[in-house]
Amino acid sequence: MRFQPDGAALLDIACTVLREEILAVVPEQNRLSVLMIANAMRIAGRQLKSGDGPAYVEMETLRDLLSQPVVERVMPTALEEQLNSLNKELSAIIRRGDADPGTIMGSQAYSCLRQSARQAVIESNPKYLE
Repeated sequence: MRFQPDGAALLDIACTVLREEILAVVPEQNRLSVLMIANAMRIAGRQLKSGDGPAYVEMETLRDLLSQPVVERVMPTALEEQLNSLNKELSAIIRRGDADPGTIMGSQAYSCLRQSARQAVIESNPKYLE
């Protein structure tokens, strides 16, 4: 049985208290730091809610783009390593000019990068997409 509130909800509660109660009594020179902490807490909460799903979607999208075989789910530490490796490979392709605009690889790479950027915005600043 999972306890409620969960980690994401606890971060949200703590962030609300930080912004609505603590910020009012923090000296002016420290307010930016408190706001940055609150923003980081909101991002962490959104990442907790979405879990590893977006990372697996990115990995499969990159594997498809780079014509690599599909891999079963991996441990989170291996997932991060694989994503880094796949992104380095895509970066090398882009630097070589093999994914320039107007090419099939270019349009696929653009789509992949757009999807990745959109997910980053969903986690860091979802109001931007409204």
